[in-house]
Amino acid sequence: TDDDKEKVTTADKKDDTANKKEKEPDSEILHNPTRVVKAQQRLISLPKGSRYQPIKDITHGGIILVKDTQSNEPETLVELAKAGGPTKEEDLPEPSPPEPFEYRDE
Repeated sequence: TDDDKEKVTTADKKDDTANKKEKEPDSEILHNPTRVVKAQQRLISLPKGSRYQPIKDITHGGIILVKDTQSNEPETLVELAKAGGPTKEEDLPEPSPPEPFEYRDE
């Protein structure tokens, strides 16, 4: 019984040290900053020298307004894609109708 308790305690310690060894990275580049949680907001920064700069401090969250710091240069915009990938509706076949079924209200 005491041996069993020691084995359990030793196993718990091994699990704890295994969890402690997995170190999280110091930084991460987010490609979609709208996915930032409150705890991350104070650590967010935008690249220096980028064309669009925030008007107010972005660490407060909410709606972020930006100003164009290179307004005299031509702007390159990316065309929006539909959710689910770039497919054309005319390329897709029409779905087949569902199989017949009987509806019972029980």
